[in-house]
Amino acid sequence: MKKHMAILHKFHEDRSGAVLLLSLAAILIIMMLSWVIIDAGKSARDKIELQAAADAAAFSQASVKSRIMNMVAYTNVAKRSIIGIQAMYLGMWTGFMGWLLWRWSKCRWYRPDICIDALANTFLWFREFMGDYRQLTGANPLAAMCGGKKSCRRLLNRTFGFSGSGSDRSYHRRDLVALDNYQLYMTRLGVWWGYSESIVRGMRNGATTVSSFPVPFGQIIGPIPNLLQALKNALPSGLSGSFVGTGLFDEFPIERMSYRDLRRNHMHGVPGRTDPAYAVEHLANSLQHKRRSTMGAKSNLAYVLGLAAFDLGYGMTTDQMGRVGQPWTFKEYENHGQWTTRSSNLVLSYGNRPERFGDDRNKYGFMSRDYEHQLGVIDEVGYKASGYWSMARAEMSYQDGRPNPFRPSWTARMRPIALPGEWEEAKFDLNRAYHDMLPYLALSSLVGVGSGADLMASGIDFVNMERATRAFGHSTIDGVGK
Repeated sequence: MKKHMAILHKFHEDRSGAVLLLSLAAILIIMMLSWVIIDAGKSARDKIELQAAADAAAFSQASVKSRIMNMVAYTNVAKRSIIGIQAMYLGMWTGFMGWLLWRWSKCRWYRPDICIDALANTFLWFREFMGDYRQLTGANPLAAMCGGKKSCRRLLNRTFGFSGSGSDRSYHRRDLVALDNYQLYMTRLGVWWGYSESIVRGMRNGATTVSSFPVPFGQIIGPIPNLLQALKNALPSGLSGSFVGTGLFDEFPIERMSYRDLRRNHMHGVPGRTDPAYAVEHLANSLQHKRRSTMGAKSNLAYVLGLAAFDLGYGMTTDQMGRVGQPWTFKEYENHGQWTTRSSNLVLSYGNRPERFGDDRNKYGFMSRDYEHQLGVIDEVGYKASGYWSMARAEMSYQDGRPNPFRPSWTARMRPIALPGEWEEAKFDLNRAYHDMLPYLALSSLVGVGSGADLMASGIDFVNMERATRAFGHSTIDGVGK
């Protein structure tokens, strides 16, 4: 008996068992913390990847639109050059006519050389009138002289060496029509080009569905609009009345420039507003014209008179070209917020992660719940999110001081979601912008969401996003970065 008591007493004094149990408890705690860190790291990684998807989508869209703005600027330069060349030629042609009148005024019977020179230059002027002048302005003197008789036209062409085919269309105008069609094509298609680029970039970087605001102009057909209308009708009257959008569509912040503005501010008009690039171009063109001219058209007097008659040629040119010759300039808005709305895009991306409130959540569900939902099963389902949301915003940025419609210096850059007072100036909020994006989010979710169960869970997230965006008013969204 004493032997057994000694063994028990010795075992009682030995603390190695307690140390072992303490070590096992420490290992268990470390293991649980590791699981938490791993799961939290997975959630953080999913959120970071989704934010990167939104950033890539927003930046790609702004990059496409910046490239289009640069192409519009290049085309503006081409338009200005064509207008300037034709206006200069018509001015020089008028100056040559002034020189010719001066030359005839010097003709006397005792100076037959002057009379012969004036007659020869008159013939040259007439050839120019029937040739290049006709082609540039679209005028058709042959039709007035010969009517519909082709034999008369051929006789005059062979006799005087007139150039051209007697067409009544200016080939310069045809060039401007092509340039103007290119600008219209790029600006109208570019909105959808940038939008589709943002969707592709967002989904390739892990987002389930992506949309941007302002949305491109168009109409979604199919069951989605009917489904959204049914959802709106199912809402209480107090909520359905506020289920409205902004009424804004994505567009480039540009419009046609008046010829008066082109002449005064972007050619060689008002002192201090002369474009140096065009001033050099105009000087080079005029000197080249003088070098290639012959006889009296090459004289210094005709050259000076031609430069002075530029405005006359400019008026004739713009009247003949019409709207197609007008370059594009920037729209003027009431405030800065309206400008930034048109020059930037807000991207909203959603990543469907069904395991977030499934297997990952159940790992820590061993403790009993000590709370109840106010609406029971409705809240039980409604607050069970299955994915992540992220926002990003990028804009077209001009890199060379004040924006110039003739300089391609546009690039893309990321920017905060909202600057102080910006959304209030633009007269909309995040909830209304979300309503605009909702049909496009639903449309792209048909591609990104796999099963019907995932689509149902995503629909719950869309409803939760409606709740969240209602909390972002003008006073609460200021300064939000992402």
